[in-house]
Amino acid sequence: MLVPEVMNLDDEHLKKLSEAKKSDLYLSDASPLNVLFWNIDNSAAELARKSRISKGHPGSPCVNKHAAMNTEYSEIPLCTAGIPYQKKKLAALVKENLPKALFERQKQFILDKACICHDLAGAATKTLGIDEKAFTALTPGPNIINFSKISSLKEMVDHIYGRINLITSEKREHMFIKELELYIEQFKAKFDDISIGFIVNEDKKQLLELGTNLLEGISYYKELSDKFTKETKESFLQNLNVLTLEIQAINKKVEVLS
Repeated sequence: MLVPEVMNLDDEHLKKLSEAKKSDLYLSDASPLNVLFWNIDNSAAELARKSRISKGHPGSPCVNKHAAMNTEYSEIPLCTAGIPYQKKKLAALVKENLPKALFERQKQFILDKACICHDLAGAATKTLGIDEKAFTALTPGPNIINFSKISSLKEMVDHIYGRINLITSEKREHMFIKELELYIEQFKAKFDDISIGFIVNEDKKQLLELGTNLLEGISYYKELSDKFTKETKESFLQNLNVLTLEIQAINKKVEVLS
């Protein structure tokens, strides 16, 4: 995404990507198709979405209608990120008289939805002058924080094949540690959602299985660490021990779930 030769993106968003920090990125519920994907919180599309919410007018204008598939409130399919659907869904939510925690979670899930057919294409359509009304949306993976140099295609190919190093992060996490952290974040989120009743098709059993699988994965990673250099192994095992404690803490909470 930091190679302008192969990516249609304006200078403003290239700069945002090159300066992205861990806190800028998150795994989001933005897709109306209910598929989790990575998001950056300062793209034009995200800033516009938040602005509409703060002004009391949530939802995106449904321009292309490619993701308009929901018939909950109309025979004519609506997009769950669009203004008509969110207006109806939020009004219905208020009438349900849900517990506060569940109400806020349901509300957030509705408001998180964003346009992915008009704005996600905005990186190209706006830059090329095809659709200047589009708000650029970006979906960079978490690895983007390790890169800050806007590079040529040749430089990126050289990096991929090990001829040069474009990584600018001084403390890049080991990929296994990063993977575990992402799984633990999802473990925590799933526990919270089941605890308040947001997720009803999974229960304590599935959470316990997830916790067990994560601990088994850590045991496997510890065995693999014997193949690492001494310095890498020490820091790797330290990180694994910290993550083990996090998983065990969540497991204790799961065990007292009804």
